[in-house]
This record gives sequence, C-alpha cells and structure tokens, in this order.
Amino acid sequence: FLILIVSIISISTISLCTIYAYILPNVRHLVNNHVLTQVSDINLWFQFNSELIRLYATQFQKEEISVQNQKKLLAKLNEFKEKSNIQYDSLGFITLDGQKYVTDNAHFQVLDRSYFKELKDSNKDVVISDVIESKSNKNKIILILAKIYDQQKKVKGFISGALKTTYIENLMTNVAGNFRAYLKNDKNKIVLGKEYFTPGSMHVEKPLHAYLKLTYVLDIPQSYYMKKILVTIILIILATIILLFIAQYVIKHVVNRIVKPL
Repeated sequence: FLILIVSIISISTISLCTIYAYILPNVRHLVNNHVLTQVSDINLWFQFNSELIRLYATQFQKEEISVQNQKKLLAKLNEFKEKSNIQYDSLGFITLDGQKYVTDNAHFQVLDRSYFKELKDSNKDVVISDVIESKSNKNKIILILAKIYDQQKKVKGFISGALKTTYIENLMTNVAGNFRAYLKNDKNKIVLGKEYFTPGSMHVEKPLHAYLKLTYVLDIPQSYYMKKILVTIILIILATIILLFIAQYVIKHVVNRIVKPL
C-alpha cells in the first residue's frame, strides 16, 4: 500500500512537471505558429485587395470624377464588380468635396469620415478603414480607398471598395470550436468576432500590418487543455496501479514457489 501511494504521488508529480516544462511550451509555440499563419493570410488578403482597388483607380485617369458623370462612372464600377470574384458589398467613387456615390445607388457625404480625411490629407495612395457598418444595408464591411490621379499626377477623386468581412470571419470560424478568435482595433475595441476571455486562458495577440491598426487575438480556455492534461495523468495513474497489482501477484507467486519447498 505504501509503495502504491508513493508510486502514484511520484508519477503524478513527474507528469505535471513534464507537462508544464515541455508540453505546454510546445503547445504555446504551435498556437503562436497558427496565429502567425492566420495573420499572414489576412495580411495577404488586404494586400491583394488594396492593389486591386489601386488598379481600378488607374482606369479612371481620363474620366471626369463629378456628380454629372456619375452614371458613366457607376456603370464602369458595376462592370468591375460583376467581372471580379471578390465579395464586394459595393464599389463607388468620391469627389474632391466628399460626395460619395456607390453601385447600390446610395449617396452620402464622407467629409467627416476618418478614413477619408486620412487619405485626402496624407501622401498615401491607399487607405484601409476600420471594420465599419455599411450605410446602405448595415452589413459589416472594410473600406479600401485609393486616389485617382489625372495625367498631370494631380488628385482628382477617389475610388472606394467596400469589402465584405466574410473571408476573415470564415478564417476565424475555422479555428477549433473551443478556441475564441477575434479582431480588435487600436482603441482595444472588438470589431469582428466576440471576446470570450476567461482568466487563465492561453492568450495570444498578433498585430496585422501597421497601416491596418488591427490586432488578431486567439484565446484558448484553460479548461480545454487542462481537461486533456488531467485525463492523461489519470490514465497514467490507472496504468501504474494495474502494473503494481500485477507485479505484486507475480512476486507473491514466485516467493511462494521458492518458500514452499523450504
């Protein structure tokens, strides 16, 4: 009985030390790699779409970006939208005075929008907005805006692409059901996904490209991996008890065979 108790305590202690010293750091390393992969995929998605919107902007170099020319401009943007396999919520153009017209026939003023101010008042050719709500249909979208230059390299308007967040949401949904993935902005506000943070969870954060001002977060609840650790330790202890009983039986049988003739 004493040997059994000592064995169980020893094996449990060794198992816990091994798990915390070797297994958990490896798990954290794997989680970090997983997050880096997802962040890389999201960054590439933004980079590709930014270049595409910039390319669309070059197609309007000879066009007049004005309210009077809106039918022609929107027809051209609709053509881009129909030919593209990108999930656009809408495409649109913005005049220098902040009048925005989009392919779903909406029209509104964007002079006071932070993303428009950032693009208009900086040397950037492309600006990506935070995750925002569409004025047309209340869907969550991300805007990519690019400057339209004339032949003298002067800004004469802007192209706007409203991207659906479906791609990013699918990436986060594909994470194991027990994991919690979401995006937060530079104000620490969750803009996509929901936070399920619990004390003691494995918490990993990785920022996206600096110009996005977004951070990808992954939480793995402690209960997820502790449950598996406890199951492993219990199985080890059960195996130890069985082996000790078998050893006791074998030793008793051998000793009896030796002692009986004496």
